[in-house]
Amino acid sequence: MPTPSVTRPERPARTVLEVATDDCLAAARHVTACLARRAQVLHGLLCLPGPAGGGRLVVALADDGGLPRLLAELAALPQVLRVTCGQAVGADFTAAFLREAAA
Repeated sequence: MPTPSVTRPERPARTVLEVATDDCLAAARHVTACLARRAQVLHGLLCLPGPAGGGRLVVALADDGGLPRLLAELAALPQVLRVTCGQAVGADFTAAFLREAAA
């Protein structure tokens, strides 16, 4: 009897966003709520302290093609100062974060 072949659905590409904020906890709450409303797959969220009490969130998520709109929505949230795509966090860190999120 032949073994049935199982095809797995293709995963969407992953991306990493860096969100500069003046209040990490409040921004994390707003960012995760925004992602939940959009049914966006969240692979990981990292809070990093910043100088003078601010900080940044590093967000690993699935890129389903709606990234430009998501960036605009996140930039409009309270406590969010700036949103950039993964280049700002550094290629080595981004690769390591994505590898951990995939595991």
